[in-house]
Amino acid sequence: MKIKFHYIVIGLTLLSCSESLDKLPARNLYSYTNNQEFFPKEVKQNKDFYADGFTCILKQLGEGSLADKYSGHEIVRLTVVKSFGSHFTILIEETNNGVILTEKETYRDSRPVNNGDTTRITYDVIELDSVTGKYMEVRKYMPVGTGPAIEIVADRKVIDPIIKNESKELETKDWNNLSKLLNNTSFWEMYPADSIQGFDGNHFIIETHSKDGYYVVDRWSPNDGEFKTIIDYIIGLSTYKDP
Repeated sequence: MKIKFHYIVIGLTLLSCSESLDKLPARNLYSYTNNQEFFPKEVKQNKDFYADGFTCILKQLGEGSLADKYSGHEIVRLTVVKSFGSHFTILIEETNNGVILTEKETYRDSRPVNNGDTTRITYDVIELDSVTGKYMEVRKYMPVGTGPAIEIVADRKVIDPIIKNESKELETKDWNNLSKLLNNTSFWEMYPADSIQGFDGNHFIIETHSKDGYYVVDRWSPNDGEFKTIIDYIIGLSTYKDP
């Protein structure tokens, strides 16, 4: 049984918020994995990068790996993993037919249910059924202060995990401006993850996919700096607001 990413986030509540070294000595790209892995082994070895949790959420969003093999065109993907809210992704593709932006949104993987019962905590969980390959919404409860979570089997039902899936065309200048932002900042020298974590906030994961290779950077709720500037630009092209 897979560990829910939400609980991993909760477990990080009191971790250190001190900034780690944030720069690599030179521009860096990873070779494609060629085995359908969502993230290269060099990234997965970083203890601050939650590859398994991010992979589960990207699959729930119906997204594929950008690290597996080159698709033949350039892609930038921003994934926002929220502590308290729906996760979403913004995929921007530069193709021969133009620049396409696709927004997808999915349920937070664990959502509390307020039913007035103070003796137990009730919540809905999105889980992938290993037998049917379908996503299920499962209602569970946990007695306050004791015991493991107990599933309410009668409330198990198939669910479409994708709340939103919309695409639109962008202008060439939008892609060019994004490329300039990536190239004129230290994005390519940033470590895939740092030690800053928290409880109430969001993970922002930016992936790049090009003929030269793959790169990914994750940061927790940045307030300023170059990475925040890139995030703001990508979100500004979409219908979302800065969360």
